Amino acid sequence: MPGPGARNADGAEHPPAGRSAADQTPPAAGQDTAGDQDTAGQDTAGRPGGAPPTMSLPIVVGEPTEVQTIGIALEIPEPWFGYLRQCRHSFGDPLAQAIPPHITLLPPTALPRLRLAEVEEHLQTVAATMHPFELHLAGTGTFRPLSPVVFVTVAAGAAECDTLQRLIRTGPLDRNLNFPYHPHVTVGHHLDNEALDTAEEVLRDFSAAFVLDGFDLYELCDDGIWRSLHRYVLSNGTPQNRSAGGTP
Repeated sequence: MPGPGARNADGAEHPPAGRSAADQTPPAAGQDTAGDQDTAGQDTAGRPGGAPPTMSLPIVVGEPTEVQTIGIALEIPEPWFGYLRQCRHSFGDPLAQAIPPHITLLPPTALPRLRLAEVEEHLQTVAATMHPFELHLAGTGTFRPLSPVVFVTVAAGAAECDTLQRLIRTGPLDRNLNFPYHPHVTVGHHLDNEALDTAEEVLRDFSAAFVLDGFDLYELCDDGIWRSLHRYVLSNGTPQNRSAGGTP
């Protein structure tokens, strides 16, 4: 991963089946099917050492003229950001330095560049309708055997994440997903079972609570790095430019 100011996002969503008992945040009733980045047609661009990808080819919204791939996510703040990233590295995940801890709100989506201004205006409106909310991470879960993923569970704040992602997936970002939306923080992906077992065990008692006050719009750049275009502050909506090189 680039330097300390950098942010990347795997944008990974995963099927809810196969979660461990430690996962205490099943999808809410009535959720529509949500997109999974572990389906066919995966994009291997920018993955270190030929590591298995964590996202499929993006779904195109609008006419595929000149397009850019975007994603939207909630960043996990420090000090938990650095701790969870170091944990992922210790489990042997080659993506640890490329993908920081985050919660996906919109998976990778191909957007015609001419519609970016429309999307940015839409996100400002969405951000202005939401207030900051508390998120509590606690324990671990897994998508095995359907997907080789271990994650930290969202114990509180999942409903707010769901509301936010539903609002985002309207207007110019209207798109369907293949699996029910399930907010989580990936800490191990495409590792062998022994490494994934270690990840589940090491973080089984992990707990962190903090307030989330905004989300980021990211672009997948030609070098395979996700870089933040803007941050949108909840209850405000005003976009803030990220420093150069920053990625989700």
